[in-house]
Amino acid sequence: MIKKKVFFLFLLYIYSFIYIYNPISIYGVGLIYVIYCISIVSYFISYKDFNKLFLNKNIFLFFCAIIIIILYLLILYLLGGDGALTRAYSFILVILSFISATGITLFFKKHISNKMEDLIKFFIGLSLFQLFFVFLSITVPEFRYWALSFTPEDNFILSNDLGSGLRSYGFASGYTSSFPVMMGLVSLFCIFLSLKTKKMLNRVFYILMFIFLIFSISINARIGLIPPLLSFLCLPLVLIRKLDIKILVVLMLVVYLIYLFLLDSILNLTYMGRLIQGFNEIEQLLINRESIGTFLVLQDMWILPQDRIGLYFGEGESTLGGSQYQSDIGLVQDIFMYGIVFTILLFSSLLMLSTPLLLFFKRYFGLVFLLIFLFSIFCFYIKGIVFASNELFRMLFILVIFSYTIKYKKNYSSRDEVL
Repeated sequence: MIKKKVFFLFLLYIYSFIYIYNPISIYGVGLIYVIYCISIVSYFISYKDFNKLFLNKNIFLFFCAIIIIILYLLILYLLGGDGALTRAYSFILVILSFISATGITLFFKKHISNKMEDLIKFFIGLSLFQLFFVFLSITVPEFRYWALSFTPEDNFILSNDLGSGLRSYGFASGYTSSFPVMMGLVSLFCIFLSLKTKKMLNRVFYILMFIFLIFSISINARIGLIPPLLSFLCLPLVLIRKLDIKILVVLMLVVYLIYLFLLDSILNLTYMGRLIQGFNEIEQLLINRESIGTFLVLQDMWILPQDRIGLYFGEGESTLGGSQYQSDIGLVQDIFMYGIVFTILLFSSLLMLSTPLLLFFKRYFGLVFLLIFLFSIFCFYIKGIVFASNELFRMLFILVIFSYTIKYKKNYSSRDEVL
């Protein structure tokens, strides 16, 4: 029985790694499309189990909202919106990703565990697997160039920009966007689990994972550092208020270990050039009240359609690449694409969909975790991580769907919450 469970767990690790990270793409077609095909077949085989979830009111309304947006984008395309068709296709991939996430959730619950805590630890295990490839791409440059050969040419050039430091290490797809962002959320899980667990060996493991994840994020994209940085800002104040000095000492030790671990790397501009630039940009903003670098670029990207119809209902235009309007900001991208009305529709459906997961986070990890999680998602959105099938949302899909399958205590005792 144990051997069977280990075998299923191994298969699920490989399958989920391909699903979340989508590491190989040939002529724009990723390996994840194989997962989509398997998931569709699985749906027809086990449609009763799938439909039990899909007919839930929140999930059903989410599907309805996505279909409405797809149809609206097709109308915008017919009216001349050049970017609408591509965005409609991205929402079709969202539906396929959601079906795939449901298949993974049902398999995990049937063969591995029915506890959300175990699923979170499963994602930490996946991240450990990814860290192997991160360090492999650092120590073996040939592997890094082979992995990057599956990315678009412009991403390859961006990843090898010596002026701002080399980046894109690992075996994924969204190296400079959704990949480090997803790892940032996993680091948040690690730091809170390290405070929650009572076993010293587990605590050491989570702390080490947290340190290595921060290193991985730092050499790919700084935006993924928002969750761990917010943790460092919020946790000491709360721990002092609760007089939990032991955990505060552990947190200070983590900061010291991170400093020791990253010291040599920080001095090596090949890996940490962009991180140092980021600290300089924050220093200039906070001390000298001067926007430079990323902040200056984002400041110039706050643009909106000039007419009210475009503002409320969009223009079907992309603000990326060689478009007339240039902006990476997620909100600006969505408004130019389908307007404020459909942006509100999308995020209302997402909020309803995510309610059980957010309640679990509040009851299991505490209010501080929930606020850091929500604020991080907001920052990712502002920086340009829009709702699509990427590493971040593919992981969140599994967590959200699993939250609909579990029965947990309505009231955790105070000792069950970290903060």
